[in-house]
Amino acid sequence: MGVALQQLLQPAGFVLQVQRVPYSAYPTEVSDKAPFYIEGFFGRATVDASTYPFLHSKGTWNNRLWHYDNPKVDAALAAARLSGDPAVQKAQYVAMQQALNDDPAIFFAYSTNFACAYRSGVQNVKTHPMRWFDLRYGTVS
Repeated sequence: MGVALQQLLQPAGFVLQVQRVPYSAYPTEVSDKAPFYIEGFFGRATVDASTYPFLHSKGTWNNRLWHYDNPKVDAALAAARLSGDPAVQKAQYVAMQQALNDDPAIFFAYSTNFACAYRSGVQNVKTHPMRWFDLRYGTVS
């Protein structure tokens, strides 16, 4: 999309530089700072990347959209972000959900028509709700 826009706008005198940025750098270096950028929601690879920008009081999307501020949500998101232990992260994300249940940020309306099917010989492949396949434990017989 970026290259297409670059080529379409060039005759009008616009000079666009197309740069791919890893998501880890996107919120701090590009989002809400660059004069023009494109982002794909379904590119969020972790729970942190799917929640922190939207729900943390300092989150990039939160600052643009609804200005939600809940110290319990902030604390849970920060603790989950600082831990590399999946069990600790899970406990913190559960705490975040409990805080959101008590004090909702917004109403998230989400619906998608998405279905996956696997051949009978494919085992232990899971489909993630964000539309990607977890092939780590997959086997084909």
